[in-house]
Amino acid sequence: MVFRAYGNIGDRAVSSLTGVSRTFSTTQLGRLGQVSHPSVTNLPRLDDIIDGTEDFGAVLFIPLAINHDLSGSREYTEFGGWMDHSFFFLTNDATGVETAGAPPDLLETETYVMGVPTRARPAAGGASWWGAMVGVDHSNEGGRYGRTIAGKAFLQVGDFSDPNSLSVQMLDMIDTTEGKPYDDIVWREVEMDNDGHFTDRRLVDGVYISTMRGYFYGPNGDEVGGMFFENGIAGAFGASRAIGAPPDE
Repeated sequence: MVFRAYGNIGDRAVSSLTGVSRTFSTTQLGRLGQVSHPSVTNLPRLDDIIDGTEDFGAVLFIPLAINHDLSGSREYTEFGGWMDHSFFFLTNDATGVETAGAPPDLLETETYVMGVPTRARPAAGGASWWGAMVGVDHSNEGGRYGRTIAGKAFLQVGDFSDPNSLSVQMLDMIDTTEGKPYDDIVWREVEMDNDGHFTDRRLVDGVYISTMRGYFYGPNGDEVGGMFFENGIAGAFGASRAIGAPPDE
């Protein structure tokens, strides 16, 4: 799956997301780096990502890596993590940047999640997954437009027999420049398809929109991965059933 968020906030004086667009695309990609969908514009090769990135550390045992390339007034960033059966990452193209990490004039983010899909959801029972997320601030409020974000992801299914029993949470998010926190993002009653795909669907002014999508990966849905645009953040996430317990336990 591929997700794009892009926008130009000009002088950054306005207080809304006016001018920011977002699109989701689902595509079957060949070997990473062979683009097969018109919405994919910045997809690099996986070996180039690994060779060119620096170790960002790990979030809940999931290794993350990041790469910044500042050339003139353009800053290009790759940021993501990988697990056993899937990986998630983003590319962020910022133009009109005075110094590394400074607010850009124009911002375009593409997020990706890829791996070996489960292509099904279990018939019954519950499960939980802990993991990591990466993102980019697309909000012109708070003075952090264009900054990269890292945090935790938590997903829980009450009962697989109920296709709307999935909850998805982005927790403990901070910007990677100053370490300032963001509010948690929570999706409840997320719809799960029989093919292992899940999506947030909400009715807004008579039209259904989706702000988050993902898949189950690996045998028996051992991992999950997805992408989102919510609360001014464009991001991707991955999580594993093998990590920890729910937040309140």
